[in-house]
Amino acid sequence: MALRELAGNLKIGAAVNNFALIKQSQYQNVLAAQFNLLVPENGMKCHVVCQNPNTYSGSRCYEVQ
Repeated sequence: MALRELAGNLKIGAAVNNFALIKQSQYQNVLAAQFNLLVPENGMKCHVVCQNPNTYSGSRCYEVQ
C-alpha cells in the first residue's frame, strides 16, 4: 500500500530534485505513486530565488508542478 493511501487525509510529501524529476522516469513514478505533496528540494533556497538584489525568480519552483 502506498504512503499516500496510508496517510488518509494527511499530506505526505517529498522534497524533489528538479533535475531527477525531469530526467528519471523511475523517480517520477515513485513520487507519483507514494506522495501527494511535492516541494522543490533546492528551488526555494535564497541563492536560487534572489540571485541579484531586489530581483526574485521562482522559475525553479515551477518545474515541480
